[in-house]
Amino acid sequence: MECVFLTQKNYSKKKRASVPEKWLEIFPYGLVRGLSEVKPILLFSDADEKQVFPMWVDHIDLDALYEFFQEDKNAPHPQQTQIQIIEELGWKIKSICFHRLDGYRLFATLIFCQDKKEKRIVKRAEDLILLALASGCKIYVSKEVIHKSRDIKDVSQLKALDITLGDYKDSQKYLM
Repeated sequence: MECVFLTQKNYSKKKRASVPEKWLEIFPYGLVRGLSEVKPILLFSDADEKQVFPMWVDHIDLDALYEFFQEDKNAPHPQQTQIQIIEELGWKIKSICFHRLDGYRLFATLIFCQDKKEKRIVKRAEDLILLALASGCKIYVSKEVIHKSRDIKDVSQLKALDITLGDYKDSQKYLM
């Protein structure tokens, strides 16, 4: 298993405003490749680096994720044009909240704000994460989702993803 820890150009690990009890503010931490040939893992951690949250991402997004983690803070992110369009329409991306884990599918809500109005989009987290990272918005995960992400209910689903139970258990020591 290869674990790549890279610097994050848009996020400081400084705690922000208070967060409701059931949510944890998290920050991009690194990428893990090699656990599965099917899906790499994007890691998040809390500000104190005491809790880590894994999110499977598509291989197609790896180049954009690597660009995000590069130290050149002036390099444009691939989603920068989309961010500019959203801002030209008068909206800003406020936050992304990982709120539901359905089997091995993670769902998130991307929250947009304009003056005092809010719009929410609920989609698979892997479809929203690049836009959220490019915007530099706050990232939250429910504590229930963190707990569920560490629970294996159906080993056959892991095998379908070409991961052995041993690989998964080995990865857990890095995630707890």
